[in-house]
Parts: sequence; structure tokens; C-alpha cells
Amino acid sequence: MGCYDMMVQLLDHQQTEVDFEAFVAQTDSATQAIAHLKQEWEQLVKQAAFDQAAARTNVYTEASYYNTTAGPYNPFETSVKFEWQETLGKGTYGEVHKVRETSTGTFYAHKVIRVSDPRSRPTVEQQVLNEVTIMQKLRHHHIASVQFHVFEGDTYGLFMLPVAECDLRQFLRSCADDGFPRTQLMHLTTWFGCLVGAMDFAHSKQIKHEDVKPSNILIKDHQPYLADFGCAKDFSGLESSTSLDTMTFGTPVYWPPEGQPRGRAADIFSLGCVFSEMLTVRHKRSLEDYQSYRRVAHRENAYAFRENLDKVHDWLDDLIPDRDSVSTLLKDQTFRMLQRTAERRPDAKNIKRRLRIEGEIVFCTSCY
Repeated sequence: MGCYDMMVQLLDHQQTEVDFEAFVAQTDSATQAIAHLKQEWEQLVKQAAFDQAAARTNVYTEASYYNTTAGPYNPFETSVKFEWQETLGKGTYGEVHKVRETSTGTFYAHKVIRVSDPRSRPTVEQQVLNEVTIMQKLRHHHIASVQFHVFEGDTYGLFMLPVAECDLRQFLRSCADDGFPRTQLMHLTTWFGCLVGAMDFAHSKQIKHEDVKPSNILIKDHQPYLADFGCAKDFSGLESSTSLDTMTFGTPVYWPPEGQPRGRAADIFSLGCVFSEMLTVRHKRSLEDYQSYRRVAHRENAYAFRENLDKVHDWLDDLIPDRDSVSTLLKDQTFRMLQRTAERRPDAKNIKRRLRIEGEIVFCTSCY
């Protein structure tokens, strides 16, 4: 449906202020989708030029244009220049920097991984290659992409898009801190369908994530991106050890009841946990309130969703009024995703089909 037709429909039905804000959010999404397509096209042209140059010089691409020279952190030498902009994060095994490629002005997130133990280098190198191979299969407008990668001694680098403004965990907290701005909540509503669509696309390519959590969902220009497919858990040192969504008493909070994630049903459970947090903020409650409510005292995995599913159900039932058809639908799908038995959980395609009942409000324009 075009923007004009959508406006006419809104006026004909004399819909509410909330519906008008949904229209504004959808218009923003359309603009962002066009910008994203333009960026993808520019990247394809750039990559083709790089490949052509590498072929002329008979130099293996990974060892040529993926390297960098600019910036104090830079361990590589190449003819392609990157300017360091800022450090986005640091961890035990490396850091992430925002860099700018000088010939095009394109910004990238440059993840640098250092391995001090020589015995670990072949394994880490293979893990990096695995992630790059996976990401080459996952060209989707809601999945972060690895554009370039390089190996040099004990250092491994990945150049990624987008350069996120924040992750979902930070976004949800900022919503609470800022008093739950209505526009932010409208954007949040569209992300349910977008994330399910991204998961469905990955699963259709026979790829499972195995580490779905808010800090692995990046936010850029009011759009979510699933990130760190394939090897996120192997590079967990890049994340803060104090994050609420990494480990609690040594056990990941978002793991399914069957234990360590191994299949697509585990991804669905983990995404259901994330959805429950998104619904919490959509209904103007903080993640800290939710965590305190579901905590079971004197239990080893006090905050793990799988240990407290009854409390998760009670929390969402009390939070969401029956008259809110959108949230009721989202809640019902979240409960299906959080089934204790893996076989009873729906697949992502089924969830996406159910969410389409509510139409465009739970999808961005490029997904609906």
C-alpha cells in the first residue's frame, strides 16, 4: 500500500492518534528501506571494483583490500585506507571500532579479535571463516552483514554493517529512562514482525543463530538487525561480563529448557524471551521490574526464563489488557514460542503468518 493510499484509508476510517503515529512510523520505515537499498547497491559496486582490482594484481582478496592502515589500533597494511572514528566497545579478546573507508566515505564497524595463544589461532581462524561464510548466505535487510575480513598474525578483523547506534538491550533501557516516548514505542512495535522475518529467512537457509539475545540485535535508523550469526558465543569476550543477558550464575539466561541451544526451536525460544522483554517495555514497564518479578529466590538460575516460565506468563497476562488486540496477538505468539517442549514451538514462518493478521503495524514497510 502506498503512503497516499494509506493516508486516505486512515482519514476515511477516522482512526485514532495512535493509528496516525503508526502511519508516521511506517513512512519513516519506507524512507529507511530506500536508503538501505541504496547503501546495498553502493556496496555491491564497491565490492565488484575490489574484486576486479584483486584479480588484476593476482592478490588474494582477504589479504589485500580487507586490511587497514589508518588509526592507532591498526595492525594491517593495504592500499585501501580506513580512518579510525571512535572505539565502540572493548573486551577481553579484542575491540570494535567505527572506521571510515576514505574513497567512498562508507562507515564500518571493525571488530578486531586478538589471540595470544598460538595453539588457538587455527580454531579462531576457522570460526571467523565460518561466520563470513554464513553471512554471505544471509543478505537480508534485518540481518547485519560481514563485508570484509582479514587474518594477520595473531589478529583477526571483520568489517561489518551497519554501524549500530545501540543494541536492543540499550534501546529498551533508554525507553524506560526517557519515560517511554510514544514514537519509540511505535518503532518497537514494528520490530516484532521484522525480527521474525529475519529469523525465518535464516532458518530457510538452514542456518541457526544459537545466541539470540537483546545485545545481539543491533539498532540503526529505527531498524533492528540480527547480528553475530554463527560464532557470537565463541567471541563472547567482546561483551561485558556484567551484562544482564550474558550469564547468570554461569548459565545463559536465554537458553531453552532442553539446555544448550542446538536447533531452530532453540532460536524460537530465545526470540520469545526477547519478545517478552519488548512487550514489557511496550507497556511501559522496565526490564529491571520484569527481572525482579520473575526471579526465584535461592534457585541457581534465578533469572533464566526457562526456570520461571509460569512467572513469565503471569507477568504478561497482568501487563497486557484483552482490549489491546495488537499486544494480545503478540503475547499469544510469545507464549507459543516459549513452550517448554521444543516440538510444540511453531517455526518462524508460522509466527510471521500469524502476525500478519494485524497487518502493517507489526512490520516495517519493507517487510510487510
